[in-house]
Amino acid sequence: MKFVERKIKYPAVRSLVWQDGDLIDWVAGGTRFSSDGSVTRPPVSYAGDFDAAIATSTGDIAVVYKRLGTKAIVLNDGEVVREINRSYYQAHAYEYPLCLWEREGQPTMIIHCPGGYNQLEIEEAVSGQRLSNSGERNPPDFFHSRLSINPSGTHLMSAGWVWHPMDAANIYRLPEFNAKSDLDTPYDTVDSANEISACSWVNDELILAANSESLEVDEEEEFAPGSLGCWSIKSRRWSKLSVPDTKLGQLMPLGEDYVVSFYEYPKLIRVSDGAVVSEWPHIHSGKQTSSIICHIDSLPPIAIDSSGLRFAVASDKDIHVVSFEAD
Repeated sequence: MKFVERKIKYPAVRSLVWQDGDLIDWVAGGTRFSSDGSVTRPPVSYAGDFDAAIATSTGDIAVVYKRLGTKAIVLNDGEVVREINRSYYQAHAYEYPLCLWEREGQPTMIIHCPGGYNQLEIEEAVSGQRLSNSGERNPPDFFHSRLSINPSGTHLMSAGWVWHPMDAANIYRLPEFNAKSDLDTPYDTVDSANEISACSWVNDELILAANSESLEVDEEEEFAPGSLGCWSIKSRRWSKLSVPDTKLGQLMPLGEDYVVSFYEYPKLIRVSDGAVVSEWPHIHSGKQTSSIICHIDSLPPIAIDSSGLRFAVASDKDIHVVSFEAD
């Protein structure tokens, strides 16, 4: 794939989120890095040691949080409207479970775990009104993390872990409009026989996933250690399995055929044979391979836009932006 790289000189970026062609640092009050090279810094400062953010496609709703903390704040047009929390249990060890759910003609929802580490809830972002079941709950013992929603907004994926620790990824059906949803029973588990260390939606039915290179498997196992492949939630089968000659980290699918892995530095990998076709060793992107990140150095701000074929990574002095062109 062809790509274009550019650099924005700006120090001490604290978070990055794409909004159209611009990048926004919500932790720094909503500083905007425009596609024309200009930088706009609002006179806003949020107290606290937040280090990450998510936002809607329009930027009207944003959530600023601490990856290994328990506190987050919800912003509406840049104004703080409420605070949210997660359970303290093992919060120092794994990434805050949090995502935004946008639906046409409906209020933006927050999906998170404000009570138990294993109990997902859906709330209106601004009001806090809860959509998820309010009755008796009995969720399984699963540490939710790295929440993401498929493109059409019908399914939620939680790439968390179970106690060993062992990485795993569960998928849940999301309710239609104001219906209640069973968020305690997974609709699917991405290959329950193997440890899934990283995964990302390719489309509504396909998930690109990687497993741990430390996993021991027997001769009959299909998914070898350090593998990469596409999992179908419809057929519950793998396709395009390969074993890249590199350690895999956070994944950014570029369709079904290519993926960017962010372990240590970004690498463009062809999924079918695992070949590294491009790499950017001058861009430090951290060593995350799991939702459990307490043992690694702090992660740089990364903004991923698979549908827009682009990513951005901030260093101490610059923001590196890479955009791809489909073949």
